[in-house]
Amino acid sequence: MTKRKKAVTVEYRKNSASQEAIHDHLVRCSLLFSPRLDSYVNIRDYAAKIYRSAERIEAWDNQRLIGLLAVYLNDHQGKEGFITDVSVEKEFHGNSIGADLLRRCLDLATEKGFRTVILEVFTTNIAAIRLYEKFGFLTETTKGEKLIMKWEDDGRKL
Repeated sequence: MTKRKKAVTVEYRKNSASQEAIHDHLVRCSLLFSPRLDSYVNIRDYAAKIYRSAERIEAWDNQRLIGLLAVYLNDHQGKEGFITDVSVEKEFHGNSIGADLLRRCLDLATEKGFRTVILEVFTTNIAAIRLYEKFGFLTETTKGEKLIMKWEDDGRKL
């Protein structure tokens, strides 16, 4: 039996979600992380930090936050960004939302003069690793059970 994608009209926004909407979204996505998100962060504190300090690219279905990418673009001297979260709710997988969020993030980083973006991903999260590799992220090193991946702007359009 073929799995059907949920038909969705996604609205992309920047920095519009409330702290509570971010929290609720992360709770709904926690089981999708490998290992699950709530096994290594306090989701309430993490949502507060993202709300306070990160640039957020958000995917909305009506009034529901269904996808989130949070990136720190505050290293104004080194011009190196750090993606801390990429999450899309399970029922919306297969609609290219994660790829759209990532493309928008890298475009934003480039617009702000950032030429490098780093992220950490658990080695068990094969789907995320494949997505990052499609966008040109390369594994720099490993840190315990995580890969440190790096994207560098080479001037090509994403």
